[in-house]
Amino acid sequence: MKTRLLMLLSVFMAITSVGWMQAQSITYYKTGSGSGGTGTEQDPIVKISLDEILGDANAKTESDSIVVSLSNGDYTAASGTFPITKSGISIIGTDSNKVVIKSPFDITLSEKGNISFSSLQIAATTATGRGLVDIKSSNTTVSFLDVKLNIEGAGTADGGSTTCFGIVSQLEVDNNTVNFVASHMYMSKGFQRGLCFRDGAGHTLNMENSKIDGPAGASGYSYVIGIGSWPRMTLVKDPVTYNIKNSVVDVNYYALFTNNQKASAVPVVINIEGSDITAWSALYLRGDQVQDAFPHTVKISDTRLNGRSYFNGPSDGFGTIVLDNCQKMDLTMDSKCRITATNKKIQSSVNTYMVVADIRNNTKGTWKIVPVDADTCLIQSNNDIYTPTLFTLASTAALTINGIENVKFQSEGGKPCITVYKQDGSLRNAASDITTLLTKISISDGDKVVFPEGSFTFPQKFVLDKSLTIEGAGKDKTTLTGTVQVTATYGTKINFNNLHLSASSTDVHAIEVGTDKGNEAPDITITDCMIDNANNGVRLMGAGAKLTLKNTDITARYYGVSVRNEKQTVSIDGGTIKGWAAIMTSAGGLTTGDGTLASTGTSIDIKNATLKSATISNEGYGVIVLQEKYNGVTLAIDGSTLEATDENIGTNEAGVRALSALDIRSYGNKVTVKGSHLSSLYGENYYKLEGKTLHAAIINLGWHGSGDKSVLADNTIEITNSQLNGKIGENPVYSYRDKEEKAHDKLTINGKTYDPASGLICYGEQDLQSKLDHAIAGETILLPVGTYELSKQLTIKEAVILQGTITDKDSTILIAADDWSGSDGSSKHLVSIQANDVALKNLVIDGSKSLAEGSGSGINVYISTGVTLDNVISRNNKAAGLIVNGSTVSATNFCTSGNEWYGVNVDKGQEVTESPAFIIGSGCCFAEKVAIKSDAVDAPASYVVGNGWFKTKVTEGDKTFSVWVNGATGGLDFAITSVPASVIYGQPTLPLLTNVDSAYYKAGKVKITVDNEAVVKIEKDSLQILKPGKVNLTLAVGDTAVT
Repeated sequence: MKTRLLMLLSVFMAITSVGWMQAQSITYYKTGSGSGGTGTEQDPIVKISLDEILGDANAKTESDSIVVSLSNGDYTAASGTFPITKSGISIIGTDSNKVVIKSPFDITLSEKGNISFSSLQIAATTATGRGLVDIKSSNTTVSFLDVKLNIEGAGTADGGSTTCFGIVSQLEVDNNTVNFVASHMYMSKGFQRGLCFRDGAGHTLNMENSKIDGPAGASGYSYVIGIGSWPRMTLVKDPVTYNIKNSVVDVNYYALFTNNQKASAVPVVINIEGSDITAWSALYLRGDQVQDAFPHTVKISDTRLNGRSYFNGPSDGFGTIVLDNCQKMDLTMDSKCRITATNKKIQSSVNTYMVVADIRNNTKGTWKIVPVDADTCLIQSNNDIYTPTLFTLASTAALTINGIENVKFQSEGGKPCITVYKQDGSLRNAASDITTLLTKISISDGDKVVFPEGSFTFPQKFVLDKSLTIEGAGKDKTTLTGTVQVTATYGTKINFNNLHLSASSTDVHAIEVGTDKGNEAPDITITDCMIDNANNGVRLMGAGAKLTLKNTDITARYYGVSVRNEKQTVSIDGGTIKGWAAIMTSAGGLTTGDGTLASTGTSIDIKNATLKSATISNEGYGVIVLQEKYNGVTLAIDGSTLEATDENIGTNEAGVRALSALDIRSYGNKVTVKGSHLSSLYGENYYKLEGKTLHAAIINLGWHGSGDKSVLADNTIEITNSQLNGKIGENPVYSYRDKEEKAHDKLTINGKTYDPASGLICYGEQDLQSKLDHAIAGETILLPVGTYELSKQLTIKEAVILQGTITDKDSTILIAADDWSGSDGSSKHLVSIQANDVALKNLVIDGSKSLAEGSGSGINVYISTGVTLDNVISRNNKAAGLIVNGSTVSATNFCTSGNEWYGVNVDKGQEVTESPAFIIGSGCCFAEKVAIKSDAVDAPASYVVGNGWFKTKVTEGDKTFSVWVNGATGGLDFAITSVPASVIYGQPTLPLLTNVDSAYYKAGKVKITVDNEAVVKIEKDSLQILKPGKVNLTLAVGDTAVT
């Protein structure tokens, strides 16, 4: 017996720090028959009843402590109550199931003291307003070890005077302590309160390895509180403290409750460790009408707080944790804790809601979840319709909830919640579904909304009018379906991270930034996301809007990114973007969309990304489109791929053939591409479709429509260290530009200049005459190998270079088509040059046609100077191969053959005043009987300039005309030089012939006749005049003579 008592006393000492072992004297009592005993442990005083013992013990003044041992049985107070007025009384039974006290205790000590109960049961029906154990004095410690308390009385209403208590520190007392160890309190009826402090301050509860419970949810079991206190400050300012360890509280109303009364500000300290706390509200801390801030210091570790409601009435708005007017809250909870809210009475109609935490008016301070080991704190609502938000937060509350990274928020069935963080990283709230998020949570500027793994659909457009971060669990894990509309203004920052954003259909956009022609200018950053099933992936409408894409994939029907207003900024790093156009600028979103805005000031920067175009229509488009009338864009592409794909070729083949990689239609743009790959493997420069022609290339320039009021400005396009791949046989650059527009595209590709003069750009329509009509001075038109059938005269009215190819196998041939429509007027020739500085190169002009008895020539040069023919063949024409009409034409490697009249005609036509000149360079040849002819009999020899060529006259019938012959005719391997009209005496030599040797003289094929007496010396290739005088010379070579 002594050993057991010492163990019990040691436990109480550890809990209460009262130091009982220092008592000077102990008197021992026990119940039994008979009487006697000296009061020692070996010879206790024996009394027949507990009434007698307490009556005797309360009167003892000589003993410091009283130990009362109760034998098995029931004990009832004769007066209805067992009073204890003596400090240091310990009442000890043998077993809590065998020693049953059926009357309550009133403890009223005159001075600081300790009372203890052990190994017994107290089960009684009491009046309302009191408990099984009433503590009516201050500075009183009452301890329970291995005790059962059964509150058998039912209260009548929820109030201090109408409720039946278990253990209660009554009104107007302070500094009381209750130690509840290895004990159990059971509350079986309604309006009961288990262990409470009704008044005062400085009270302490120490509860360990114990349980307070009742028949949760049973009929008639309402308004039951497990542990409660109603602090009120008197002269004592010490806190009310709960220390709960390894214990269970399971009741239907409030498990742990404190309520500072009006005009009081008593600190509250609560420590809970390793326990299970269950009730409608597991933890309810409140301060009714308290004006001054009073501290609540709450530490909870490895504990389960379970909120459980059996109600569905108008007051059914509560939480597992309720903090009401707690103006100085310091709540710390470790990650081993679990908090749940469950509604046990599911009904079809929900009046109000049961939440995990109900943060009410004026609650201020912090709630922090701290990590322990690798555990994660679970906060869960088990009924979505009853707990759509896990927290309710009053507008006047200012509780900062930190450490959310250590928490897992879940709703019904373990489904993760949508969590909202404040800008400082603390928790704002958590929602069970997206409708709740949009309708029940007030999202503030700078918040972060975190969506868990799963799929969520916006019931309507999700409007963002403030800075916000929206984050998911991964673009392959979290899907948001619907449209996000950003209406936030300048300076706001919006972030999307780790999400799959899917529009509800390809008829709507995934993200809309601003309003049409608006001035909203938010800063949008999208990181590690996927956007798809959209008309536009991101549609930028507000002027000044900024968009940053980081490792984000977009698949859209129309445009991956649509840029629709001025001063917008797009930055892309990584990811794949695909649409009809991956990126599209659109003047339709500008205030003035007709091109009068010279520069939009928009910049687009692309790095390490893949951009693709997939057609949806049989129209010309591109991977990146700088749309007409949307001018002044700065576009930089680095280390990226632009690919025009063949997707949808089965339904829109023409659209596939009309896709370019880079489509620059507007003006004043600065485009730089480096270290990138541009491909249009299916695009064709000319693709015929239902009466129209579509155009594409790797790079497309210009636009074919009307109504563009843009002031022409230079596009600087520099492509370096990049790979360009197009369809074989197609020009890599196509341009719609016309006339002077062409000069404004300053394009270089890997160091090579692409401009009109280079001939490397394919301009306009495929029809050659159209190309010439729309050409500018200095433009080179390259004609690939092939036969170009002309149905009418090809007229050149601009200083262009028309250049083809002549090889041993293939050539560029211009020929009259079978449906030739040229008349015998000014349009009868195959090619008509009517401009200065025209050049034809590497061409075969083959077979002009005209009406019967007509006279069409191959090339007709009309009043034009500076015309050059280089490596040109004119053959098989109705009249001459070339007509030089009042023009200057220089020819190199120019040949004629098979022309019906002669090779070349050099003349002045009717009303032509300019003198012609045909300058023959090297490599020229004429196979006709008459090589060069002028209809003027007195045509100057200067009409033809060329080494070995001289003029003579030919008479045919009654007509005489001038011809130019070459000494090489007739097979002689020499040429006749021109013979001057006069020479100057003393000139040592006068060349007449070249390449003449004696064999020609001996053959009699060269004759020089001098018909006066002047002294001359004739050499084989020259004539020297030795004496002054008039000399008439006749030079004859074969059948040709020159006088």
